[in-house]
Amino acid sequence: VRGSIDLELQANPAAPRALLFEQVGWLDPVHRNLAIAVLLGCALLARKARPLFPRLALAPLALAACQLLAGLGLAYLALPPPLQVVHLFLGSGLVGVLLILALSPARS
Repeated sequence: VRGSIDLELQANPAAPRALLFEQVGWLDPVHRNLAIAVLLGCALLARKARPLFPRLALAPLALAACQLLAGLGLAYLALPPPLQVVHLFLGSGLVGVLLILALSPARS
């Protein structure tokens, strides 16, 4: 989605930011549906991982929820640049925490 919006801004720098999501086409609904799937997956992971990693298990769920809220803010507030940074930062953090959980040895 980000790449498509950047391409649209390069082609039409005067395009109103509020209308850029319309130019993305099918990617935006797919992106939104995947966001919901990631949130649900993180909720399931939190439930399963809590006995093994009580302090870390809720981190992916919290990051995914904040990521989803930041994405909604981007969609409904005409893509404010600071929120773009927050959205990317949270997404990177989510990937990092999921990687830590995946690579952590399970406790017995």
